[in-house]
Amino acid sequence: MPKNRLKLNFELESAEDRTQFINDYLPTLDFSLSEHELDTISNYILWGKDAKGKNSQQNGEVELKKWTSTPTESLEALAETPGF
Repeated sequence: MPKNRLKLNFELESAEDRTQFINDYLPTLDFSLSEHELDTISNYILWGKDAKGKNSQQNGEVELKKWTSTPTESLEALAETPGF
């Protein structure tokens, strides 16, 4: 997996603020963005909230990918794992 070169501001919650941040941030980059980084930026904006506190998925505009790296195992499966 490539190293994350993006320095996104996750303290910004609204999609509007995140879009403005990206508009200001992109011209400062001294490298070309990969397809994965472009996807990350688009998700960063889409996960931002609107004036009603909902993101694009909650408004039914898009289906967003979950940001979990591994599936959660059941408690039983974890209990059977050596070293648990």
